[in-house]
Amino acid sequence: MLATLQQYYDWNGTRCVLVGIAPEVCQPGRKKPTMSYEIEKDTLYLGWAIAQEKGLEKGDTVTLAGRSFQIAHYLTEKGTIEDLYVMCHIDQAQELLHLPGRIRP
Repeated sequence: MLATLQQYYDWNGTRCVLVGIAPEVCQPGRKKPTMSYEIEKDTLYLGWAIAQEKGLEKGDTVTLAGRSFQIAHYLTEKGTIEDLYVMCHIDQAQELLHLPGRIRP
């Protein structure tokens, strides 16, 4: 199972989709499948369009709502809404969206 939270977000005038992703969990006795990214706290994965618009690359440091994040990865262009994703750990997404405790990983 994979818990996510997503909502449109204004990042200094750039409209993006902030996506919080929790670590995957599975039923006891089953092998943990890899269905998604394992995003560590204080890092971001950026959709292609956001990375291009902001001129960001892997390793750059950015600020969202006064908090520093390092760009860990950016996604290849897909031509979908995923190009607008700004992905982070679910705990930090809940803080940025002012939705504390909405989803517990």
